[in-house]
Amino acid sequence: MKKYECYICPADGGELSYESEFLRCRCCATEYLIHNEVPNFLPKASTEETFSSEAFALEWTYFSLKNYKALESRLPYDSGNREEEWGNFDLETSFIETTGLNLQDLKGKKILEVGVGSGRLLSVALKYGADCYGVDYSSSVYVAYDELRKLGFEDFESRCHVARGDLFHLPFRRDYFDIIFSIGVLHHTPDTKKAFSCLPPFLKKGGKLAIWVYAEYNRVINANVRFWRRIFRHVPPKVFFHLCKVLGSWPVVFVYRQIKILNLFMFLPCYTSVDYRDRVRTILDYYSPLHLNEHSYFEVYEWFKEISFGNIRPLKQPVSFVADKVEE
Repeated sequence: MKKYECYICPADGGELSYESEFLRCRCCATEYLIHNEVPNFLPKASTEETFSSEAFALEWTYFSLKNYKALESRLPYDSGNREEEWGNFDLETSFIETTGLNLQDLKGKKILEVGVGSGRLLSVALKYGADCYGVDYSSSVYVAYDELRKLGFEDFESRCHVARGDLFHLPFRRDYFDIIFSIGVLHHTPDTKKAFSCLPPFLKKGGKLAIWVYAEYNRVINANVRFWRRIFRHVPPKVFFHLCKVLGSWPVVFVYRQIKILNLFMFLPCYTSVDYRDRVRTILDYYSPLHLNEHSYFEVYEWFKEISFGNIRPLKQPVSFVADKVEE
């Protein structure tokens, strides 16, 4: 089936044949189940990986694209206050700031998002005429694809391709994409630099790569975040999700704001953004991952240089860059 021609077997690079409810590798005969037009290329995960994946799935199901659209319609974007700004969801502005891409240049381009989440950034690329591809480790991809379909974009079936997979073993053809971006994802892997190095082979020469990873911050805060993550790892994902909703409630935030030392060093897993959903999402994002790494601008800049990228440009949100893959 033409919709699945972009995929190859992540295990051996073999061509895939479409068999109604799954894709089968013609070399190793591995079968990849298709659910709701979304193929699953994941191997069996460990218990800890499952916790992190399920927590992210709950996060991006709760913060589905329709919820971002609702927030976008009722919240002003330019508040002049960074803490308030962070809770607002102007999707097009967010897309420009986090990828450094010009919306008018997207039409007809093959774009891959690594870490689809709710599908909010892909929705912008689809709106501006791009051929969109996405991959995510969590089961939230099924919800994201369904929400994107409901937006009713022209030629959706031929322009939107989403899969569940591992970024260390991407199921796509090499030198295939004009643009690849990964926003807030690579730092949730065991080795951020290795995860970054997995992306360029799938980018065409002259193509653009944009990433955002967590910046190095206060060591005391980082130590406290890691402490709470070790505890929450033993809590069932659904229980943890509801706990995050409690921690994001106004009574908890009020107390947190009154006791300045808690706010300063994040001794408690809380967040003080203006919007409730953003507080819950941020707590989930910080405390559910199995891995969470921080990096400096210089460190990430060197990653791009080592793989011979040119026109390397820092973006607004620390630490983020966009660069061009140099012609060889």
